[in-house]
Amino acid sequence: MGVFLLLAGLLVFLYWAARKEIWFCDEIYTYESANGFEQTFPAKRTDVWTNRAEVIAAFAADSDKLALKEVSSNLYGDHVPLYFWIFRMLSFWGFRGSCSTWIGLGINLFFYPFLLLSLYCFFFRLTGNIGGAGGIVVLGGIVCRLCLEQATTLRMYMLLLWAEVLLLIVCFRLIDEVRSRKLRPSTWVFLFGISVIGFLTHYDFWIFYAVSAGVFCLWLLGHVLWSMKCARWQMGQKMRGDVSTLWHCAAVWIVNSALVLVTVNALFPYWKDNLRQGNGALARKALSAPFGDVLYRLGWGYRSLSGSIFGEAVPPVIGVVLLFGVLVGGIFFLYRQKENAKGAGLVIICLITQLYQWLICLAMPSVAQERYLWGSHTIVWCCVLWCALMLLELLFPDKTPLRTVTAVFLACVVLVGEWRVIDDGRGIAYLYQPEKNKLLLQEHSGEPWLVYGATDGVYCYYDWIIPERICFLTEHQTPEDVVAVQEAGEADAFVLYVREDLYPQAADFLEQAMGEHISVDYLTASGNLKVYLVER
Repeated sequence: MGVFLLLAGLLVFLYWAARKEIWFCDEIYTYESANGFEQTFPAKRTDVWTNRAEVIAAFAADSDKLALKEVSSNLYGDHVPLYFWIFRMLSFWGFRGSCSTWIGLGINLFFYPFLLLSLYCFFFRLTGNIGGAGGIVVLGGIVCRLCLEQATTLRMYMLLLWAEVLLLIVCFRLIDEVRSRKLRPSTWVFLFGISVIGFLTHYDFWIFYAVSAGVFCLWLLGHVLWSMKCARWQMGQKMRGDVSTLWHCAAVWIVNSALVLVTVNALFPYWKDNLRQGNGALARKALSAPFGDVLYRLGWGYRSLSGSIFGEAVPPVIGVVLLFGVLVGGIFFLYRQKENAKGAGLVIICLITQLYQWLICLAMPSVAQERYLWGSHTIVWCCVLWCALMLLELLFPDKTPLRTVTAVFLACVVLVGEWRVIDDGRGIAYLYQPEKNKLLLQEHSGEPWLVYGATDGVYCYYDWIIPERICFLTEHQTPEDVVAVQEAGEADAFVLYVREDLYPQAADFLEQAMGEHISVDYLTASGNLKVYLVER
């Protein structure tokens, strides 16, 4: 089953990855952070005609030096560096001189099978059911829009999700060890390793780690207090053992966290400055927002949770009630079955993901961005699938053909629903744009291309490795802009990229700069820019 899931996952990954056509702004920053220190990006060199090779070189690793220190320095005031180190190494050793999307996709291709294997082993241990664990992995990791988004985005979100899942697995192991009062050194080594990886992957993992540690320690305290209550008439060895385990576990966790911070500080000392500025400052400002704004952001988080799983077909309120209703039902089932360790683990996972979601939403910038919640939404969805499997066992306690048929039918219903949400790739963020005619753009690759106005936040950069010559104009209509337009006007036709609201201004400027009437025909849309063919 595990081999089948890996093969199925790889085939699905390769299918969707092959359809990757766009870079959104953060994906551009990935190339810029890992390779961009070598030369200036074309869009920042306005009024200068650039050829295709120079555009590609700006995104590629071209130097003879790996330069990981330069990558770290480039991230001052920005992200932690692990993903960008890996991106740089793969660019340097495997894609020298290339800006292929397969640099980032290759990193995800490495971590995605590990994620599927981790999920399968985790849920197989919980359910003891090969088919059930496999079904959870298929519906939660292979045909899930959330997971596919993380797999096809050229950012660190797939690595982040893998680190979060492994951290939760560590928490489950610790629950078992605390209950048996046998703390294994290997568990703490595992916790240290995955924490360092997570801390160096994304600052959101720091929040996830802090919430996980807090919830787990509260569970430890509750476990000891419950033991004291049960043993109040006999203060015996069991209670003393529980208290000793509590202090031992808490002490080791604190020491472990300190070692993680020391290690991270040694590898990337800029983390302290980065937390004080950039998104850290933005988060502090968001936390002081009016109460109504805070409630709106929390509500947006749950609308996002419902929409990421059910799409727009199910109203968010109904979607959230369904999800948490199944979770509560699963907890009730475990309580009835006296599966205390599993029940505690499920409650801990739910608390961790929800507290994490609240903190992310509270510190959310003014523009809500679902990708910060992809990981927690994926974990919640996998837990919902697990709980649905348990509720099915509650309805059909005996393994009968009816139970099997019902399980298969419900799995097919979920599968069809997932496929509708994916919507042939249109539901996967940052994969491709159905409205863009890439073949039409390639037909005009031999003509000059002009990009009018600012290019921050656009999704068109992958288009700009198509033309033989391209020039980026400001919207201020400077003398340098005029010269660049006149050079483009020497050809019979050229391609123009411009925001729709700037089109009238751009068209007037082109006519004035060229000194003659022009014919403008609409070609296609590319993200938030429109593309036109300009003819004399």
